[in-house]
Amino acid sequence: MSKTIFSLGRLELVWRTQDTALQRIQSQFSRKERPAIYDPTSSWYEAWYFALRLDEEIIRSRRYSHEMALVSLTFTDLGPTVSPQRVELKNLLAQVAQTKLRQTDIPGVIDHNEFAVCLPQTDLPGANIVIGRLAESLAAYRLQFGIAVYPLDGVEAGDLMRAAFANQMGEQVLAEPGDADVPDQVSLLER
Repeated sequence: MSKTIFSLGRLELVWRTQDTALQRIQSQFSRKERPAIYDPTSSWYEAWYFALRLDEEIIRSRRYSHEMALVSLTFTDLGPTVSPQRVELKNLLAQVAQTKLRQTDIPGVIDHNEFAVCLPQTDLPGANIVIGRLAESLAAYRLQFGIAVYPLDGVEAGDLMRAAFANQMGEQVLAEPGDADVPDQVSLLER
């Protein structure tokens, strides 16, 4: 059996080579494999991160015994997934998040045409106010809104998401409160 003797210089070379390889692998992982948190155009959270934040808010609402609302938005007639109208909408959503939502509200992109906003410490009347603001800002688009409130509509994220998208109202939500043919915005959204 032969003994292999390494000199300090040779060990340093091996360690440096390993460090360089590890750094290269780490760099490649961070560039290519790390999922994005934000949608690049709208600056709203990506679906996976929104789901994580929604779970955190449910836990917080349960711990402190307060309500939390989830507002769903579904846009219709946006055309193909890559279109100037869609880019314009996402730019407008970024502006809406800055001006019409609170800092504590959590906006998220669910799918190509579906979006949601988690409203911590917000009840049904408060969610209706937010929907009014969003409807005013997004009046140029055909969309539907839905509301789910924790714990009334569910105590898990999936239950709340299903309830919010199932409770969606069409363009009737955008009607003026004084219209005789259409009930008030709040009464349309109440269950």
